[in-house]
Amino acid sequence: MPVQRPSSSALSIRLALACAFLVPSVAQGQEEIRAVMSGQLLVSGVPADSGTVVLHRVGAEEQREIDSTSVTRDGLFSFRLPSLPVPGTDAYFITTRYDGILYYRAPIGAPAQLDSLQVLEAFPTEPAPEAGISFPISLRQVTLEEGPRGWLVTDAFILTNNAKVTYVPAGDTAAVWQYPLPQGALGARIVQGEVLPGAGPVRFEGGRIVAANPIWPGPNFYLVQYDVESLDLDLQMPGEVALALLFLQESGPAIRVEGMSPIAPEGPEGDSYLRWVAEGIQDQVVRVRVGEEPGSRAVAWLSIVLAMLLVGAGVWGVTSSRMPSRGGPVPALAGGLRRWAEPERRLRKDILVEVARLDEDYAQAGEPDSEARSRHLRRRAELLDELAGLGSA
Repeated sequence: MPVQRPSSSALSIRLALACAFLVPSVAQGQEEIRAVMSGQLLVSGVPADSGTVVLHRVGAEEQREIDSTSVTRDGLFSFRLPSLPVPGTDAYFITTRYDGILYYRAPIGAPAQLDSLQVLEAFPTEPAPEAGISFPISLRQVTLEEGPRGWLVTDAFILTNNAKVTYVPAGDTAAVWQYPLPQGALGARIVQGEVLPGAGPVRFEGGRIVAANPIWPGPNFYLVQYDVESLDLDLQMPGEVALALLFLQESGPAIRVEGMSPIAPEGPEGDSYLRWVAEGIQDQVVRVRVGEEPGSRAVAWLSIVLAMLLVGAGVWGVTSSRMPSRGGPVPALAGGLRRWAEPERRLRKDILVEVARLDEDYAQAGEPDSEARSRHLRRRAELLDELAGLGSA
């Protein structure tokens, strides 16, 4: 099963920066760590019998390919690093190309991570049907804010490919995944940047997102923005949606939301957004209409507060019994460690929501300085690594 070496021109450093600078704490008094990275290349979970792995170095001032090596018959490889990684400043990551698709592993950003075998996993490719695949959506989050054309909508999706193949388009005009936008969406655009792996050739046709980028096994992220003139919206949610969230800028008008439940603002002093939530949606349309909810607002909020107290008691019972995060195992190794289903589901949901909000805030920050950008990348890497440690959804 030959694995090709990626060309320098084809490699985008953005893939690495999407989850750069992992910064776990390093205990004092450990034995001296050698500047050696050892790993194994797997194809669909099986050690590759051939292939090339490329080592990259990324830092604030430099990002480049520095070495490459062929794997052994067991898929094993090793690199002697020019220096140990420096947390938050200097990191290393590895890539390989298989069936024309570039795969990478989250960067090594601290010396302690070199103690572990770095497992890099690749998958065979398979053409998706012409119209694409209806992947289950782990999270859809819609944020409504005042904008120059009425209302700015930031639409975040985390979809999950549960197969053991990477899906690619069957032709130049084919899709891998499609999803409808609200009727009347104006100026739809994918939020490009170094924080969105998988945000490749995405276009908008007939009021739909049409994604033609390769979709790997596991979670895939999309962040889309568009404008609407009115808050009278129909949000179509075809297929499975595990968790849907709706946020409205608090300064906006009163709205009714059919198909979702209001939740209380976070924090003792509230927050600048009103929120709605729905779980376990299947082929549903969420209708947003301008106007007050029927009945007394005071009675409604009292019901919400009581509900949140009950939910909070349940969450406290779950979180108080959770084990600490394992931090860092790749999906191929995480499946061997079983947990109680309900605590894992709640934890995964929390991580997905935080990833989406992190990307959304970063996208709306304009052009942040290098320090803010580094903080964002570090936090996103920690969340993705924690998500990978939970195994497949």
